[in-house]
Amino acid sequence: MEKSYTRILNSLAVALGALLMPLVNLGPGSTSWGMHLLALIALAIVLAAMNMHWQEKWLLVAAAILAIIGSAGNWTLLPLAAAQVLLALLINTQDMQTPLRATSMIAQSAFLQVLITMAGSQIITRTFLFQLLFTTVPFIIAAWGSELPLPLTAILVVGVGVAGYFTQTLTLLVTLLIIIWALLPVRVYSRMPAWYWTGAVPIIGFLLHLTILHG
Repeated sequence: MEKSYTRILNSLAVALGALLMPLVNLGPGSTSWGMHLLALIALAIVLAAMNMHWQEKWLLVAAAILAIIGSAGNWTLLPLAAAQVLLALLINTQDMQTPLRATSMIAQSAFLQVLITMAGSQIITRTFLFQLLFTTVPFIIAAWGSELPLPLTAILVVGVGVAGYFTQTLTLLVTLLIIIWALLPVRVYSRMPAWYWTGAVPIIGFLLHLTILHG
């Protein structure tokens, strides 16, 4: 049974991962703000709140309604929105080990980010996808650190970080931060909660945005 503060932090981590970068990229002056985009933002909040394990049935109903409203302006978004509702249901009804839960939460945040970005900008750029890839994969690898040999975990994390740098997706500072963040708890991987890995992704993504913006 998860402790209450763990549930709260899981919810906050998913919400932060889903919303931070889309809202930063859209900005308050965007012309995309409207009922459909707001419904998808509300969907992300509701799905994140399901990690609280409180009124899950009502939250699931609300999520389904918001997914339909949010996709009404572009029905091609509906399959992705529906998949997120189903993923949230699986995350919160199945007894998952921490590595699998962390992976599922990171994936949910990432796909919600894609969903909101598509609704807000109508396009997904290769740069966006590469940034999402290189800021999520190292933490998914690290989340499985308790199940993998330590040298393999380190090689994979460093390898992905370096690949992100040499493809000019990540800055040097962000590459180093990813490696440090992912490998710092190397001796206590088995005790690291899912929210630690899930919350790392949006924070690193925001730092990447700042370092690119300000050189």
